Amino acid sequence: MPGPKLKLRKRKHAPTNTIWVRDYGPWFVLLPDGSQGIFNYSYNRPRPWDDNFPVVAGSTWVIPVYTSTIVHTGGNYMSSGFDQAMSTDLVYSENGGNEDWVDSQMALYLGIDNYVVMEDPQSSYIHHIDCWAKILSPDRILVLQVPSSHPDFDELEAAADMLASTPSPYGTLWNVYRVQSSGSEGYTNSLISNDHVYVPLFSSSYDAAAIALYQEALPGYTVEGFPYGGWAPTDALHCRTRNVMDNEMLLVQHIPVDSLQTAGSPVTINALIRCHPDNALLDHDLNYRIGTSGVFSTLAMTHTSADSFSVNIPGVPDGETVQYYISASDNSSREESQPRFAPGTWFFEYETTTTGIGEGEIPAGIFALNRVSPNPFTSSLSLDYSAASPVTVVLSVYDISGRAVERRTQNIDAGTGSLIWNTGEEIPEGIYFISLVCGDTAITKMVTRIK
Repeated sequence: MPGPKLKLRKRKHAPTNTIWVRDYGPWFVLLPDGSQGIFNYSYNRPRPWDDNFPVVAGSTWVIPVYTSTIVHTGGNYMSSGFDQAMSTDLVYSENGGNEDWVDSQMALYLGIDNYVVMEDPQSSYIHHIDCWAKILSPDRILVLQVPSSHPDFDELEAAADMLASTPSPYGTLWNVYRVQSSGSEGYTNSLISNDHVYVPLFSSSYDAAAIALYQEALPGYTVEGFPYGGWAPTDALHCRTRNVMDNEMLLVQHIPVDSLQTAGSPVTINALIRCHPDNALLDHDLNYRIGTSGVFSTLAMTHTSADSFSVNIPGVPDGETVQYYISASDNSSREESQPRFAPGTWFFEYETTTTGIGEGEIPAGIFALNRVSPNPFTSSLSLDYSAASPVTVVLSVYDISGRAVERRTQNIDAGTGSLIWNTGEEIPEGIYFISLVCGDTAITKMVTRIK
């Protein structure tokens, strides 16, 4: 199939105060109908031309601009592509310490219902998260690692540990990769664009290991070094660049099923697939195979509601590995797969077991989820558990698009009991994912609400 007929962006020469386009450039958002908008905020520097740049971009490209009075900066924001994003607490301090209001603005304008805000672990003036961390995919994150003699060592280790115990949008804990630096190389300040990763190089003995680390963490991407003599630990490639969103992008979103599934039982795969309103969706397929090599079988996913699609992978015997990916295309010749680069390098996968969904992931004697009932349910869901000792459990509920609809932390006593999710009328029918995090254990269950 020929490539998509991309519409060229209109060129506009606009005055700016500085080169730091990451900090003041437009934040593109995907609207519910599949078209795009621009989020505009108050740039946290007294640079009027820079601050007005998103408005100029929206006017030039005929994209609606949605403006908040929140003070923010692009170098202190990274998004998972779902409802979770991250920043340092600079965003709170620059908005008068009003954490609830900041969180509400992120939810209202960007759909961020799970805003992870943390103390900056670096003793630098800028306090931007892109100086020491980078989200690589919805469950992989990169964190800088410096020698133990470095003054930022303890704080960076604590930040990495905190992220490693934080649920990702997939319901599992973040997989934290560490890139080594003497403290003078800002390797997390890289640029991911389409199928390429551009890593700033510093003529350092750490350069080669940084390239290798990106290749390990992002198989399928072309990883290239980008040498320049003017990089600084807090200023490299990411700070000076901003991606422009495909104005007719085809979106495919999917929350992977648990890594353990019941042998012999069908496994339901759900996805959100949305094309631009000027285009028409053509294909929406689930591709799977039993084992780790060989040809994939294709199943057409059924349109269930709005942009939601679903299909069942047939049950397979105990002890098998099933790999799968989702593919879609529209009449603009756009094609997308989830995960990216399937079937070349990345897949979702699960193993079959006779012990039941997810049971193999739960450490014996600590915390176990015994039953989720009823499923399907109408207005109340019971999660029956057993705990060997008092523990703290984080309960999160996500809809099929990855948006958090419920989140709470609960201290539970030793013994057996139940966590209850009572839904209100505002919670529509559909597929939901229940995430339970207890210490290093993350459990995800899929449930269906009916009325």
